[in-house]
Amino acid sequence: MPGKKDGPSLQLKAMSFPSDRVTIEQMRRDQPDLFSEKGLFGPLGFQHVSDLNIFATMASERILARKAFAAAARQPDPCPDDHRLELITLLNDDYVRLGVSSGIHQTRLLVRDFEAMAARQAQVDRGPSR
Repeated sequence: MPGKKDGPSLQLKAMSFPSDRVTIEQMRRDQPDLFSEKGLFGPLGFQHVSDLNIFATMASERILARKAFAAAARQPDPCPDDHRLELITLLNDDYVRLGVSSGIHQTRLLVRDFEAMAARQAQVDRGPSR
């Protein structure tokens, strides 16, 4: 079974994140130039796909999930150079711009939800505490 030999591992596919609710329409509003004939839909569009802001948003969410999982599993921080408060600030900017959150309070709640999902996975893998 993967991950069992080295301890529990986070299953990201089993989780939902606020960015899952971002639509193409929201991404088009956020980055209209990428959705033009000179951007993603131009002759060299494939070169611009990595410029979509949503990829950075998704990466920040997954870093926070990994950190929460590791803390709950009593594992070392997998991303010690990425600080939680900075990531939440970046996510807030993204979430507000994309219409996912109305502000920092709602963003914190959204982050707590997926961090709790990640921590629950670690608890299930670790078994009941004694």
